[in-house]
Amino acid sequence: MSQTLPEKGHPKGLYILFATEMWERFNFYGMRAILILFMTKALLFDHAFASNLYGSYLSLVYLTPLLGGYIADRYWGNRRSIIVGGIVMALGEVVLFLCGSFIIQPPSFPCFFSSPVWG
Repeated sequence: MSQTLPEKGHPKGLYILFATEMWERFNFYGMRAILILFMTKALLFDHAFASNLYGSYLSLVYLTPLLGGYIADRYWGNRRSIIVGGIVMALGEVVLFLCGSFIIQPPSFPCFFSSPVWG
């Protein structure tokens, strides 16, 4: 009678998941810390408008994982979903960095609202 023992250690993809989740949390909390300041000081938005936009951002942050989880479970799988999610987050941060580096205000508005972080 041969008995198979469970494998010791972490599952194979846990390291990738951990690294992705760590950088996603770093991105999210860093964004939360400076987003209203960026909108009011750099983009010269009204404080009430910036607060409403910030609230919309937070609601989308907590609602869109439902859609992402459905797509991951039904169509793409874990690996492709993690890779695509990481790429979208990186693109969003790069676009926000670029729109924050424009000196002239009009180019920064379309850049800010077209960022994948908002999409």
